[in-house]
Amino acid sequence: MLRVLLAGAFLAPALPAAAQDAPARPWCGAGPMNAAERTICATPELSRLDARLAEAYGRLRSADDRQDIWLRQVRDACGRDVTCLRAAYVDRIRFVTLRRDAGGDDGA
Repeated sequence: MLRVLLAGAFLAPALPAAAQDAPARPWCGAGPMNAAERTICATPELSRLDARLAEAYGRLRSADDRQDIWLRQVRDACGRDVTCLRAAYVDRIRFVTLRRDAGGDDGA
């Protein structure tokens, strides 16, 4: 099953109150999860970043398999490493936001 776990904008120093109280991601507990997914579901900060990336990615004109590639090769490669996952999400949110704001779907 394709999981689109994205959301985003740049990581802001203070998140709005609604984002601070972000519930667990809807896909958490919806079947077998790898180490990265379990860590995201168990870490509120990572769950919020996942929601932000989903929002940003959802605003792009077209979805494609590049997000799946990022999930497998970058995010999932972090496993349980919260620092790695945080950096992966911040970088991906920045990339997707810039891509969206530029109005293009080019790039990885």
